[in-house]
Amino acid sequence: MSTQALSVRHNEQAQRFELGQEPQMAVLTYTRKGDLVIFNHTYVPDEFRGLGRGAKLVRAALEEARRLGWKVVPSCWFVAEYIDRNPEFRELVAGGV
Repeated sequence: MSTQALSVRHNEQAQRFELGQEPQMAVLTYTRKGDLVIFNHTYVPDEFRGLGRGAKLVRAALEEARRLGWKVVPSCWFVAEYIDRNPEFRELVAGGV
């Protein structure tokens, strides 16, 4: 299934964003502290790396953070690099960039 055909789900109970189905699910985990969200880890199964799934997860998570008024701490290197490459999300970073 193509990345474009997949939609990102926000699983608030598990504190993660999900793309795809088990056992090939890509996830972006986070921890919430009030209006602060710490993006901890992005995982994409090996067979789907390089296909844009990680970027799709991060974009959806950042758009949700914007919609909910969250400030972001990009503890995950992939999220930090995504924000560096997509400056429209820099204002979400806690304390600015």
